[in-house]
Amino acid sequence: MTRTDRIPKPWCAFLRELDDIATAAVDFHCIGGFVVNMKYGFSSRQTFDIDVLAITPNSQRQELLQNSAKGSVLHRKHGVYLDLVTVIQAYPEDYDQRLTEMYSGQLKKIRLFAVEPLDLALMKLDAGSAGSMPRIRVKCCHYGFALKSRRGNDHWASPYLTVTKSLD
Repeated sequence: MTRTDRIPKPWCAFLRELDDIATAAVDFHCIGGFVVNMKYGFSSRQTFDIDVLAITPNSQRQELLQNSAKGSVLHRKHGVYLDLVTVIQAYPEDYDQRLTEMYSGQLKKIRLFAVEPLDLALMKLDAGSAGSMPRIRVKCCHYGFALKSRRGNDHWASPYLTVTKSLD
C-alpha cells in the first residue's frame, strides 16, 4: 500500500473509535487540510481536524459530532477532531458528483470522500481565504488548472475568478 492507502496515525485510531459509535453506514464529504495532505500529498503544514461539508445521513450527524468535535472526549484522547464547516456560502455545482473515496474499506461504517482539487480551491476562495491564493494557485497548476482574476489584479473573490483547463 502507498502512503495514501492506509489511514495514518493519529487519524486511524480516532476514526476507528468514531466508526464504532456510528449506528449505520455514514459518509463524510471532506475538505480542507486533511484532504490536501492525505489525499493530494501536500503536507507542508500539519492539520488537527477533518473539515466536513456533509455527514450523511443527517440522522447520525449530531451524535457523531458530539463525540468527535473540538473539545470532545475523542479530541482530548487523540488530539484530532471532526469539524462541520458552515462558513462556505456556495459550493461548486455538483461537487458531490466528483467526490473520490479515501481509505476505501478500512472502516466498517464510515466512508471518507474527498472533493477534487479544483472544487477545493473554489471553496477555499468562497470562504474568504484570499490569503491562501498563492498556495491554491500552485496546487491548481499542479493538477492542470489555471486561475486568473477577471479584474486583472490580486482580488480573488470568487465572482471575479475564471478557471480554465491549462493546456501546458
